[in-house]
Amino acid sequence: MNKKLIAFSLVFLSILMAGCGSKQVVQPVSTTKMAQTATKPQTNPQQSKSKGTSTTVPSVAKNTIPTQSTSTKKSTPVSTAVKPSKVDTINYADISAKTKAYIVSGQGSKTEAQKIIWDTTLLNRVNMESMYKQYLSDKGIKGNIPAFARYITLNAPIQSDWKAVFEKAVYNQYGNKIVSYKYVGGDEYQAYIMNNGKLFAYVGVNSRTGRYHG
Repeated sequence: MNKKLIAFSLVFLSILMAGCGSKQVVQPVSTTKMAQTATKPQTNPQQSKSKGTSTTVPSVAKNTIPTQSTSTKKSTPVSTAVKPSKVDTINYADISAKTKAYIVSGQGSKTEAQKIIWDTTLLNRVNMESMYKQYLSDKGIKGNIPAFARYITLNAPIQSDWKAVFEKAVYNQYGNKIVSYKYVGGDEYQAYIMNNGKLFAYVGVNSRTGRYHG
């Protein structure tokens, strides 16, 4: 009986120990499952973070687009461009025609001493455009034809053949031939003709305008 009891006790102890061992083996399995389940929530925040960053990208792009457009508008001030003013043109042909007409017409009620008189040939050779520009640069009044006529009478270049033009005019009008000159002063010369074998002071002449008077 004692042997049977001892054998039974040994079998019971071995069964008991085997049961305990099986419980110990099961516990690690459960812990690994817990570890796996514990790691699963960690992946979810990462995914949510990545989703969060992806949503911020378009918001940044939306913010940058308006700033670029406003900077572009500021850098191109098209509306502030200054328009060129109209240039005040001068009709030099009209100025020339009016000036010549004023001189040739006799100038109204002025006396002979006050009148501006030119030889027609010399007058037609005057460069009116050049003289009018000079007249305006000397603070002449624009559009004042009498003032411009006086200006060219005093400032127009003396032409090199003025004597030939003057002598032809005297001969055609009076039939007399000029033989010599005496300088008087300024633009004035005394012209001489031969009369009975002697020099005779005939007329005074302006070398600039060709005007002559006895």
